Amino acid sequence: MLFGLTLVVFLGIAVLRMVSYQRREREDARSDGFPSGERPRTDEQKAKDKRAASIWGGLAVLVPCLLVLAYYVSR
Repeated sequence: MLFGLTLVVFLGIAVLRMVSYQRREREDARSDGFPSGERPRTDEQKAKDKRAASIWGGLAVLVPCLLVLAYYVSR
């Protein structure tokens, strides 16, 4: 129960921080002259995003597979 509560609190704080960061970035972009509120992405940022997506995608597949393997080995 404590683990679940800790997870919910952690996720809540992470989401609130992410939303406030995005709002601040949007306001800064508008003040710099980008009416849509979004700055154009640089090639470096696009490459970094692609790397991060590959890592998180791999983890999303790898972790459940390791858990299933651990279950079968320990059974």
